[in-house]
Amino acid sequence: DWNRKWVTVFLDSLLSCILETQRLDDVQLAIIDPKLTNFMFFRDLPNLVTGDIITEADEVCDLLDQLVNEEISRRKEILTESASVDIVDHNSRADNPLSPMVVVVDEYADLLDAAEDDADQMETNVRRIAQIARSVGIHLVIATQRPSANIINTDLRSNLDMRAAFRVPSDSDSRVILDENGAEGLGGDGDMLFKEGNEVTRI
Repeated sequence: DWNRKWVTVFLDSLLSCILETQRLDDVQLAIIDPKLTNFMFFRDLPNLVTGDIITEADEVCDLLDQLVNEEISRRKEILTESASVDIVDHNSRADNPLSPMVVVVDEYADLLDAAEDDADQMETNVRRIAQIARSVGIHLVIATQRPSANIINTDLRSNLDMRAAFRVPSDSDSRVILDENGAEGLGGDGDMLFKEGNEVTRI
């Protein structure tokens, strides 16, 4: 429970920072909250992709399918037409810029459990978004209380270029998140390690 609290505080702070620094028209949000309670105070935001917080596994599957099979392709076509290498390049020259989208997935392990027969497809879509969507302006944030290797597997982990870890029970959990020990020795109360590239910073 204590660790979950700090993960929630972290995600709340991240979303609040986005809302503080970006106009609502300039960023889209998809917030996935299978616990139903963590982000309910964001539910009236006008820039939610689906119009509400997503809480059901089947709705998450639909969203991820739509992003992988339609939205990423649509954005790639727009970048190709404008001869742009990425969304930043496109938006610097376009009359109608593309809005970045941030997809926040809380309790990822629980979500896979709830997806049951669709869990493999959900994992595949999450991995595809992590692999190819950043250049078109779709950014993925994943949180879990169970950082096991079968949940955050090597293919997914290699495509998450920034990672944060709060205190975890064992060094093996730390290695799943950060590829190295350290998070098992954190002090709690928001003490964390942040990894960007190969550099780890304690915050």
